[in-house]
Amino acid sequence: MGILEEIGVLDRSRLIRIKPIGRAELASREYRLLYNEMFDSKSVFTATLYFLKSQDRDRPDALWKIDAAVRRIDDDSCERSQPFYINKNAPFYTLREAYNLLQGRYVLKDHPLKAGGVLRAWAHLDFEHTYFSGNYATNLYRGGRNYDVRTALQNEFSDKKLDPVALITLANSLEQGNRERTTIRGENGSEWVYVQANPKDRKIDILQPSE
Repeated sequence: MGILEEIGVLDRSRLIRIKPIGRAELASREYRLLYNEMFDSKSVFTATLYFLKSQDRDRPDALWKIDAAVRRIDDDSCERSQPFYINKNAPFYTLREAYNLLQGRYVLKDHPLKAGGVLRAWAHLDFEHTYFSGNYATNLYRGGRNYDVRTALQNEFSDKKLDPVALITLANSLEQGNRERTTIRGENGSEWVYVQANPKDRKIDILQPSE
């Protein structure tokens, strides 16, 4: 599997190579690809992929950064953007996971520690606080015993027997930051809602279709 498949490029025909501007860029080993995707009907996701040309014919070009942005279709002024670096000191995010983070959801990842090892934690972008660079701060919430999404799902739907296979599939999707559609039994019978992980409050958020 190539790096484009790893990050979740669904359609290579949507990749547009950004032309270099000046001599410095023409001489540089770096080049950029632009990619657009609609993960929902209300927003457009754009990613600029930064590559370094390989100097070894037997090695592929290296993707080292993704500039991701989400813009609402009905409001061009409403846009969020964040760079995601691909190196041994940062967790590896797919395009869908970057989109989910920019939508304010939580993504479970292994975060490398300076002292060695990794911290299994949920990442969440803090839109109220930015670093000097202008990038959003990232809050981390421990996974494992502190918050296990499978346990949270079982607790939330304790009155509904969840199929073990369906539970694992749903939990894996929520760990990637996805908002998933499911059916619950209410006072007026069965209704479908969206669910998403909320490790900060150690629960499952249940949202109406209009939210």
